[in-house]
Amino acid sequence: MKKPLLAALVLFGAWSCITFAPAPPSFHIEELPSSVATRLTLDQRIAADEVWSDLKVGRPDRAQRTLLKLGKDNPVYAVGMGFVNLFQSELAAAEASFKESLARYPDMTPAQAGLAQLYETKGDKGLALAEYEEILKNDPENRWAKPKAEALRGQVAKALLDEASSARAAGKSEEERQALLKVVSVDPESTEANYLLGMDAIDRNDTAGAIRHFSAFLEKETASRERKVAAVRALAGLYYKNQEFGR
Repeated sequence: MKKPLLAALVLFGAWSCITFAPAPPSFHIEELPSSVATRLTLDQRIAADEVWSDLKVGRPDRAQRTLLKLGKDNPVYAVGMGFVNLFQSELAAAEASFKESLARYPDMTPAQAGLAQLYETKGDKGLALAEYEEILKNDPENRWAKPKAEALRGQVAKALLDEASSARAAGKSEEERQALLKVVSVDPESTEANYLLGMDAIDRNDTAGAIRHFSAFLEKETASRERKVAAVRALAGLYYKNQEFGR
């Protein structure tokens, strides 16, 4: 009986000595923009690299210790603490830190990325999309933000279309129009929204609006032939009503 017990104790001891690596983080840590990195001294840059390395491997505790040594006046302090708070699910504190960072350094892309992920965590897709779009303004081909924005754009547009449909069913035409305008602000090429806004513009005798929305609608190959004919016919009727016979 002693040998099996000894073997079990040896295995337990070996198991207890194993060092487990932390789980990979669930958040994307965008690299510091060069415009911010150049403001740092060599020692500060080394410390900032340590913070980013710790955040990327899911060690916010170590990152926080380094940030506290750097101090609140350091350019990476607020954004770094934002991610520390995000890892700890302190969403209000994380949002405040990211916004503080952007107030001081508007080109702080990591803070925008942090806010985008924070809003997604909270389920606010509209605000998340706005932050992804801000990243793409300066880096249109950002390999992380671009697919995220494209996916969210479709989801936000669909939710707004559903909102417009509900308003139409309830006879709330102005609420429907406002929802459709939000759709095209998110997805300017939306065939559904542009068609319906074009028809709405026809009803309001808004020639410029009808032309704008129907032009965007007619350019899309996905638009149905039936609706294309209806759009052209509606425009022709509007021109006739306004005695623009040549058009």
